[in-house]
Amino acid sequence: MYFIVPRTDSNKASVGVVTATGEKGMKAAYANHYLVNGTTFPDVVLFEDAVLEDGVSKVKCAGFFGNDWSVKHGDFEWK
Repeated sequence: MYFIVPRTDSNKASVGVVTATGEKGMKAAYANHYLVNGTTFPDVVLFEDAVLEDGVSKVKCAGFFGNDWSVKHGDFEWK
């Protein structure tokens, strides 16, 4: 899973999180170039470790928080 949230102590900075449940999940998370300049991701991406083999079909959720950073006002697509 990847997600980003604003820092509570800053009006400009955010915290990006890369997390997984186990070794296979972390290998799947490492495969994407989320730190390369010019790449773009939604605010939240949840995927299975099989995303490496099966591609986009293994993405479970992707979307954006609302302008107030809430889930309630966000736009998410679930599979």
